[in-house]
Amino acid sequence: MFKRKLLIDIMTALIFFLTIWLVGQHDRNTYQIQLDHGGLSQEALVFKAKSSADIQTTLKKLQAKNWDNYQVQFIDPAHKKVSYIYAQHSKNSLSIINGRNFTASDFDSALPFAIVGQDYADQLYKPQSQAYLVNYDRYIPVIGQVGTSGNSPLNKHRFITVSPKQSVNKMALKNLQVIADGSLVKQHKQAFSQLVRSKSAKTYVPQTQNEVYHRRWGSNVMLWLIYGLTFVVLTVITWIFYMTFRRFLQENHLDLNLSLKMKLGFLRQFVTHFVVSALIGYLLGIWQTYLISYDLTTYYLLGVTIYSIILMAIFILKTKSKKNLDKTGA
Repeated sequence: MFKRKLLIDIMTALIFFLTIWLVGQHDRNTYQIQLDHGGLSQEALVFKAKSSADIQTTLKKLQAKNWDNYQVQFIDPAHKKVSYIYAQHSKNSLSIINGRNFTASDFDSALPFAIVGQDYADQLYKPQSQAYLVNYDRYIPVIGQVGTSGNSPLNKHRFITVSPKQSVNKMALKNLQVIADGSLVKQHKQAFSQLVRSKSAKTYVPQTQNEVYHRRWGSNVMLWLIYGLTFVVLTVITWIFYMTFRRFLQENHLDLNLSLKMKLGFLRQFVTHFVVSALIGYLLGIWQTYLISYDLTTYYLLGVTIYSIILMAIFILKTKSKKNLDKTGA
């Protein structure tokens, strides 16, 4: 019995470790998608704008809506590695490796600011300590650099802020790729579509080598599949552990009080084994894996631990001994 319980303990610890590791793979791919998408999430949509209005006019109307938690990027098809970005949220998900990120004041400034990919840094104009990005004969101060390992398109991309106060953004929306994210696609999709005069929108999918792989691993379906498999496997492990002492519960000839004490003893034994094994697996997983969805995963694993304990309590307390069965039969 000891060897069997030890094997179950190892399986429990392994399940908790693998759950965290798999969630870590999901989070890593989700983050890579944001990097490859230039800070945009998987929910970002490309709107086929028909409006002849320029960027500045559109942003003035957008600002008047008083919406928050969104960003929109305008890309000239002739210069796909340049995004004109406007955002209304507390932080941007760009992977800054040098300098600073965009702030709310940058999107309310009459002057543009730029963040460039690390592979483009050598092409900047730098007369002194301040570097400038040359864009349509304008010298735009560069406030930060972004980058990641590998051949991510982020490393060569340039981001330039636009705002309702800038007077040089005269490009018509119908000639641009309009990409929206956040509340513009979650709460205000229809209103934003009317604003840019778009009748259709599609998921933004940049052409990267591993896009399909990243989307498969980084999807919410994959995350809940991992959680679901963990739930099923831990249910099976709880049942297997119960089977190690079910015979003792069924074959005892103790009276009701002593039988209850024995059942509670088996329950305490399970709780000790399960919690210790789960904690070891959890700590090893956290030590070896970086999680973005740390809180969600921690609360979930805590929940399935409580579920397993309750399930075991039901198994144990519902098991009748032969003495009780004889009485029932009589």
